[in-house]
Amino acid sequence: MTLPSMVFVGLFIVAGWALGGCGGEAAAAPGAPVEETAVRVEVVKRGEATRHLRYAGVVGAKDEATLGMAVGGRVEAVLVEEGARVKRGQVLARLDGRTLGAAVAQAAAGVRKAERDLVRLKALHEVGTLPLGEMQNAETGAEVARAALQGAAAYRDLTVLVAPSAGVIEKRMVEPGEAVGPGQPLFRMRGAGGWVVRVGVVDRDVVALERGRKAEVVLDARPGEVLEAEVSEIAEQATPRMGTFEVELRLKSEPRGVRAGLPAKVTVPVVLGNAATVPASALLPGGAGPELLVLDGGGTRVQRRGVQLAFLSEDRAVLAGGVEEGEQVVIQGGAALGSGERVRVVTLGGAR
Repeated sequence: MTLPSMVFVGLFIVAGWALGGCGGEAAAAPGAPVEETAVRVEVVKRGEATRHLRYAGVVGAKDEATLGMAVGGRVEAVLVEEGARVKRGQVLARLDGRTLGAAVAQAAAGVRKAERDLVRLKALHEVGTLPLGEMQNAETGAEVARAALQGAAAYRDLTVLVAPSAGVIEKRMVEPGEAVGPGQPLFRMRGAGGWVVRVGVVDRDVVALERGRKAEVVLDARPGEVLEAEVSEIAEQATPRMGTFEVELRLKSEPRGVRAGLPAKVTVPVVLGNAATVPASALLPGGAGPELLVLDGGGTRVQRRGVQLAFLSEDRAVLAGGVEEGEQVVIQGGAALGSGERVRVVTLGGAR
């Protein structure tokens, strides 16, 4: 083919594209009816497609508790500071227990007297000078005295606050000499369960998640660092106000400087197998949802067909249904076409 002929063919193809993009008409003589529209197509293929679920969340401790005394009184000593690592059973604070200590001493004296009386009355009963009923009353009196001592000792023990588990004291809210009431918060403690990020997930996404699924977390305070995480808890019921499901993701490490309340971005990849994908630009608006233009068996006419969109992944649309592998869909030049219209398939190198 001579150079002038090649230039003519190239101009013919470009003109066909311009007409297809602007009005869906093929190149034709003035006044002639539109018979064909130049379009580009792609063959539908199936394979793995990855959907990235992205959420904003907040960092928190997996195990967190507010600690206080079961009884009220004046604080005698506070034995830990904020940031301290503590062991299970370690004493954190004590109330002034002098009054309760006196009550324990009084109860102990009552036990000693009741047991002495019981010994004496048993001896009298054995020689027949004391009725059985009076001896049994003495036995009951001794049991009551012992129970009173146990109660007084247990009440005294409540004046000592100990760590329920190993962990870190995040906040101290009490000073020596303060008067505190029963249940008043004195410390906030983070347990040894590590750090988690909690996010709210909508219903259509939560069904794709399960425990153990890998995820990535980026703290807003440290945008250049990607932290590994995994889904550790999924709520069984949506929150009443927001209608989302709380999902908890456990960080696999404890990054330096992490604090409860830090904002975080979470990305959870979900891989779908045997998924059909097409360019997102191929989707056309339809009355009941997105549609595609699908070529017929002869490759000369198109049909508008509704499809079920699963999700968008970058510039690709992942479909849940509507097309089969091997079918050809219009990806360019068919925006104004309807079912049954004729097309001419072209490639970047020319007409087909």
